[in-house]
Amino acid sequence: MCGGCQTMPRGLALSMRLDPLPVRLSETRRMETVLRLKNSSSRFIHLEFPTTQRFDVLVRDVAGTLIVQWSEDQVFEAVPGHVGINPGESVEYHTAFATRDLQPGKRYTVTALFLNRNDLKVELPFVPER
Repeated sequence: MCGGCQTMPRGLALSMRLDPLPVRLSETRRMETVLRLKNSSSRFIHLEFPTTQRFDVLVRDVAGTLIVQWSEDQVFEAVPGHVGINPGESVEYHTAFATRDLQPGKRYTVTALFLNRNDLKVELPFVPER
């Protein structure tokens, strides 16, 4: 299920999919996140990053409290990098986060964002079940 699908400036389209949806906390210990960044323009797009980290995934409750930050337990090198996407092509990033801090019946928002890129951000709300 594609949740947040958003067309960005410069011909980029960012989408996020959560799996499983609906999430049943009694059955699910981890939620998978698939981010897809598509070049919908007719030209090559080049993105630069200050480290080996390209993006982050955050889960917040309705009060805006940070519940999960995917990058918190990841290791990234302080090496600049880049991503190039040809016209009509896309890149996908797969991640997962633990559901242990989520509560059934409460609304959460998953936010995926690319570092140093305010225009590359997508959000998807969800409510876990028991």
